[in-house]
Amino acid sequence: MIFAGQARPALLLRAGRGDVLPEVGLRYLGARDIALLQIAPDLTGPAATLCDFDAGRVLGAVREDPAAYGGYAGIAVRLEPCESGAGVFDAAQGCLIGLVSHRDEPRPERTRIVLATTLRGFLDEQSAPAGAGVAVPPGRW
Repeated sequence: MIFAGQARPALLLRAGRGDVLPEVGLRYLGARDIALLQIAPDLTGPAATLCDFDAGRVLGAVREDPAAYGGYAGIAVRLEPCESGAGVFDAAQGCLIGLVSHRDEPRPERTRIVLATTLRGFLDEQSAPAGAGVAVPPGRW
């Protein structure tokens, strides 16, 4: 992974599951276009608090079809290269609304984000024991 502009090793603890659907493309179950990585303890940065609210502060929810793939929130910002995974924060509260997922096709002026409630559910799951996972070599995502 890249942290503070440098390639660093990371341990993949858990990742959302995606499927490639014919004529649709990649879709993540439950809109979990996210992964939980563990980095070396000496690589610390500021922690973000998840917001207690969701789509009311953004353009609204965008549901995937079929419904098992969940939904995202839309924001009126064009996704630029390397922005996937970036945090989207509420300026007034200073909390994390969600993470950038992907461009909203066919409207590239909008971007979809993984909502704080989805992130909270993903983090609360106990499906992977601590320390279990796959090592991600430096420079790979």
